[in-house]
Amino acid sequence: MYEGWIPPVLKIIATQNEGIEALYNKINEHTLSSFNTKKIFLLTEKAYKLIQNERMRNVDKTKLQKEIESQIKQSDFNLYKFVRNYS
Repeated sequence: MYEGWIPPVLKIIATQNEGIEALYNKINEHTLSSFNTKKIFLLTEKAYKLIQNERMRNVDKTKLQKEIESQIKQSDFNLYKFVRNYS
């Protein structure tokens, strides 16, 4: 079940062919909305990874290690400040 989704209550009398089209429409509506929710989630995850890769493209890990090695000797070294100021 999806958060915030309340299943509809429909009156259906199959023997009299009543409400079947409404049920069919509700099922399709729900399927499409859950598909869109999943699709948006997956696209968001993919975009996040692409942004991460783009921003990290020019980071040389060896150079990063050497800079940390030299700055860690300072008594006030703070990794979060280092990362914020890293260029």
